[in-house]
Amino acid sequence: MDSAKELVDRDVAAGRVRATGTHSNNLVRVKRGIELKRALFQLKLAQLQQQRPGGGGVSFDGVVSMAYAAVFARYHDKNVQSTVADSICAIPVKSISDFFATINETDESAAAEMQKYIDAANGIISYIDELFASRGVSADF
Repeated sequence: MDSAKELVDRDVAAGRVRATGTHSNNLVRVKRGIELKRALFQLKLAQLQQQRPGGGGVSFDGVVSMAYAAVFARYHDKNVQSTVADSICAIPVKSISDFFATINETDESAAAEMQKYIDAANGIISYIDELFASRGVSADF
């Protein structure tokens, strides 16, 4: 099996880093997926910390919208952004606490798991960014 370095090197040599379907392009897409989930978890944690005990639930679709805007919106045209916004509005879970309840978690137990993901994601995202930067290529396309 080839390493990520070898796959990116091949695409760089062929001048096809940004081409759809290349390993480099797919790696960037995976990175963005990791970034989206990290942003979602960071926003959820921040809102959970601000939430008052016994207060109303935190808007789940609002947090998803903010995470999408932070990670993906700049790469999508207005039609895609509109479709995503419509899809987010259709999310059946309306609060973070309700979502946690559906997966048998509490705010506290979920917060610990989200923080673990954020910590791990930071290392993976940095590795991918450095992998591209060390070859004189940006992963921001």
